[in-house]
Amino acid sequence: MDAGASGGAREPAPRQERIAWVDAAKGLGAVLVVIGHAASFSASSGLVGPWSTKAMQFASLPLPLFFFAAGVVSAGAVDLPFRQLLRRRVAPLLWVYLVWSVISSVVFGDGPHSTPLLRLARMLVRPEPNMWFVYALALYFVAAWALRRVPLPLLLPAAVLLAVLCGTGGPWSSTDPLDQPIGKTALGLFVFLVAIRLAKPISALVAGVRWWQALGTAVLYVAVVQVLAHSGGLTALGANALLSCLAVAAGMPVAAVLARRPLGRGLEALGRRSLPIYVLQFFPTILLPHLLGPGLAPSAALWFPPLLALGSLALALLAYEATRRIPGLYALPPILGRVLDRPLPVAATAPAAPTMPVPHVATAPTT
Repeated sequence: MDAGASGGAREPAPRQERIAWVDAAKGLGAVLVVIGHAASFSASSGLVGPWSTKAMQFASLPLPLFFFAAGVVSAGAVDLPFRQLLRRRVAPLLWVYLVWSVISSVVFGDGPHSTPLLRLARMLVRPEPNMWFVYALALYFVAAWALRRVPLPLLLPAAVLLAVLCGTGGPWSSTDPLDQPIGKTALGLFVFLVAIRLAKPISALVAGVRWWQALGTAVLYVAVVQVLAHSGGLTALGANALLSCLAVAAGMPVAAVLARRPLGRGLEALGRRSLPIYVLQFFPTILLPHLLGPGLAPSAALWFPPLLALGSLALALLAYEATRRIPGLYALPPILGRVLDRPLPVAATAPAAPTMPVPHVATAPTT
């Protein structure tokens, strides 16, 4: 998804160096997303239990990790000319978003009063609930490029304010499920901007973290979540923004420590496939509880969600391996890439009018 071109002759995109702890963070976030969705969709089918309760409490953890990791490895994107940014980052993400939003609409239904054209148009202004994060990431690149010259001390407070206003309990929040992705998009913008602006110092800091520091940040995050959960503060103004920051502060050191151990190799492998996992896991985590949940005893709430998460993760990986060579499913199709790679037409300039020779006129010497 990172191949690109400039306005003139095509330039190969530099190969993006992989960072072990960033891939581990993406993999950790993907696993947590699958677990959270398995628990919440199981609860929607009547299997309410401790898994669904904890999934709701720790919902702030996975996607901030995903957006933060994406920002850290994309710091150079804001230095690209805007056309290259569109080609290498924005266009591939928007394409993947539209493709999988259409597939999701076909599988789960468009609603009784929706036509395909209306649905497609609405996808571009109101993010799909199942695929909003891909749409958000495309917007983040445009926003980061547009704001690249704004001083950090001005930019970050404004991003925090936007996240607070659009988050749970904020005046711009909404209880409509179709509008909630807009608030989540505003919330993720803050962590993405921090990552893309401070990528180098963050990478240096995280790379040297010790296990006890990672454990301390994780304990702090869990403690704050539990205090807010038991006091009713999870829906308070600014709680989402606070927990997103703490989630990143805890998740990144944990990912860095895990990346140095054998378990980290598996997380890194998942992190390199995080986008396909995110878009594919929705189908089993939604459909399987709908099909199997009504026939299960209430006690299944203890064992069904973790099995569903494991099975959904495996199915997502298998589906990706079976479909990854299909053009256009997980990246911009080659034909559209070639269209975007075409140089912009250069406006023709009129030939200069011939100039008439100026005759030499002799002048009398001056005294």
